[in-house]
Amino acid sequence: AMIALAAGIFWPRTYVASTSILASSSDIIQPLLEGRAVATEVTDRAGMARQVIFNRKILEVALEHGGWLAEKPSAVMRDRLMEQIRDRTTIVSPRPDLIQITYRDADPQRTFELTQLFATKFIEESKATKERESREAFEFIEGQVQDYHSKLTEAEDGLLKYRSEHADAQPGSAID
Repeated sequence: AMIALAAGIFWPRTYVASTSILASSSDIIQPLLEGRAVATEVTDRAGMARQVIFNRKILEVALEHGGWLAEKPSAVMRDRLMEQIRDRTTIVSPRPDLIQITYRDADPQRTFELTQLFATKFIEESKATKERESREAFEFIEGQVQDYHSKLTEAEDGLLKYRSEHADAQPGSAID
């Protein structure tokens, strides 16, 4: 018991912060495309979160928020610090619509701030991706509408020309 107590006293403290993000699967453009096109759906949300959070740009921001850049580390040291951040960060998807981000560190304030940063950056990136997909879908639909409009206008002009050349082809004419 004394050994366990001594180990507990001298064991380095580790703080854990975790956040859960409910990833809504609703799609703005889905009702418009129902029965006409297949809307994309992200199935591996945890993988997407890892891709966003472990991006070098986000990890650079994490280094700055974590206070590691105050010591002006070399490029090699920065890479090691980024790898340590990756190792201390866990991203899982306990349910298909839920993402859980967990970060462990010896500094409680840094643990909280980095967990919050990761969640914020993931939400911002997801929002930007959805906006981009919606814009692209809208532009595609707009192009299709313009294409069909020009085809209908062309067909109507052809029909008017045909009717003007063939008077007997008018609606209501009773010629056998």
